[in-house]
Amino acid sequence: MGVPDDEDPVERLRAVCAVYLSFAERRPHQYRVMFGAVWDAGQALDRAPAMADELAVLGMGAFEIFRRTLADCVAAGGSASADPFGDATALWVGLHGFAQLQVAAPLFPWPPDLRDSVIDRLALLR
Repeated sequence: MGVPDDEDPVERLRAVCAVYLSFAERRPHQYRVMFGAVWDAGQALDRAPAMADELAVLGMGAFEIFRRTLADCVAAGGSASADPFGDATALWVGLHGFAQLQVAAPLFPWPPDLRDSVIDRLALLR
């Protein structure tokens, strides 16, 4: 599932979020290694303080896609965000929680439109 650059920014943001959640669902072990309890950046920093600069930017490339796409939504009038960095952070946190909870609670009756609701609310989409 790709995310074309020429789409409407709101649709592009929704597609980026869908790809993120799809990766978490299809590759739960890799997702846990990246964001779960398997690896701890804080412990790595304690063991190798000289790696602070490298650890500080770990994952920022992926996060930057969220921030930049949300900023594009704002520029196009598709989001009411006044702080794309802060709101992209909230969106990432919300998506991460959603992904983790779906794995941890598969029997919960998840509303079918919850993903879109989470994205729309946290990205302040219009």
